[in-house]
Amino acid sequence: MRRFATVFTLAATMMIWGWATAHQQPVRPQNSAVNQDSLASTAGSQTAGVTELKDFDSLWQLTELGGGIRWGIFFVFAVAISFILKKVIGLSIDFWNSRKLEKLESQTVTVAEVQQTVLQAKQSLLATLLAKQIDLFENTKKVEVLHEELNSFVSLQREHFTRFSNRMSFLSDTAGALGLLGTVWGMFLTFFGGTLDSQRILNGMGIALITTLLGLVVSIIINFASTEVSNFFNRRLERVFEVADNLRTRLFMTSVISYSDFALERSSNGIESESMQSPSEIRLRSTCEQKQYSIVGRHLQRPLSVQTVNSQGIPITGVEVIFEVLGEGGYLVDKQTRYTVTSNKKGTAEASFLLTGEVGKRTVVASVNDNEHTKLEFQIHGVPGPPAKLVSVSGNHQSAATGQLIGKPFVVELSDAFGNAVKDSVVLFTITKGSGRFAHYNHDNDKESGGITSVFKKKFLSPKVTYETMTDSLGRAEASLVLGPLPGVNEVTAVAKGLSKSPVVFDAMAQAQEEVSA
Repeated sequence: MRRFATVFTLAATMMIWGWATAHQQPVRPQNSAVNQDSLASTAGSQTAGVTELKDFDSLWQLTELGGGIRWGIFFVFAVAISFILKKVIGLSIDFWNSRKLEKLESQTVTVAEVQQTVLQAKQSLLATLLAKQIDLFENTKKVEVLHEELNSFVSLQREHFTRFSNRMSFLSDTAGALGLLGTVWGMFLTFFGGTLDSQRILNGMGIALITTLLGLVVSIIINFASTEVSNFFNRRLERVFEVADNLRTRLFMTSVISYSDFALERSSNGIESESMQSPSEIRLRSTCEQKQYSIVGRHLQRPLSVQTVNSQGIPITGVEVIFEVLGEGGYLVDKQTRYTVTSNKKGTAEASFLLTGEVGKRTVVASVNDNEHTKLEFQIHGVPGPPAKLVSVSGNHQSAATGQLIGKPFVVELSDAFGNAVKDSVVLFTITKGSGRFAHYNHDNDKESGGITSVFKKKFLSPKVTYETMTDSLGRAEASLVLGPLPGVNEVTAVAKGLSKSPVVFDAMAQAQEEVSA
């Protein structure tokens, strides 16, 4: 169907344009002034007497200057509007049909009541999703698959909407292309025949300008409308996901069992208190990455999170979960190394984590009453922060003969705010005084960028010799200097990316050959 629509759009557009321009085909000029005058008269017949904007009674009359190509642009616009209206009406109907189901989110209902409401509800995205979740839960009795089904449903709907977005992009591009086609055709009519007849020029430029303007306006309108429809769809899909997820949690998860009810039931059956406090059926399931990387001195972007579930995978509320930092390297909530939190209605328990300034691995363990069978381990790796300080390590204040390589390279060290070495960061060495060069120098370092700016710098400015390198695993970068041919001080400045206001300056003395020999 999509291919048919594309082919139909192209075919119809070309037919309209061919029909409209068939009567405007310029006649090949003969060696006769009469033929050229006749052609000029025909080309300008549509615009005779039109010389100013006030000569047009309406905007529609102005568009007539676009010739037959304007009909192709109008046709594309009409097709796009029909697609947009169809999609907006469909989303509006879906919203209207879902109102009753959305109200279930704030009501206390059972699975049977939800199922009955879904069966009675009109067709909508939410009704379809809830029906699939109910059927899946009844068939598998597993909670885990419900979330997977929810994500799969959302991904499928987004994929379907992508087809609509592709159609809108195609129509928008087609409108712009037709405007460009009109520009070319108008210029052809203007200069064909080699005459400068005023009516011919007005006719040709009118087609060129008006079709270009129409193509741009239609393309902008289609893009804007498509963007708004996309936003409408995303808000609708997010709402469907939110309602379905909340009902899934309430009906199939937290409303099924709570930890306090579970403990009370075991107590009534004569089970020991210790078993009640850490029932073997309780498990912890990670709801975040168990191996994370974060910049030192900062909180994790997402807190450590677990979910308390029973052996069937059903979340349990009211369970006390203990988070504990093993060793050093960070703190939990309120700078504690051991933090206890109670799982919420979704069975989720969370704890934020703040890294100290040292790089390396930290370990945090989550458990229920320190039960070994429930323990879940998280590894947090601290990595250096952004560059904060560049210092000189070695190589400063050297001397050598003119034109010779200095004995030791200039070495700098880059670190973050906590003194940790920052590797793989750019350091730029620049010769700011003297006429030396870097031993690592190659012509790629001075490759011209081209253009007026490059020519100006080459002719009127003295280009500075630079050498760009990366810091190693120790945060160090180095550059070896070959002194200039003249005696005197050679100066090199090192700057790290992002620290241009804190340069490191090195100097080396170039001595005459006679002084060195003496």
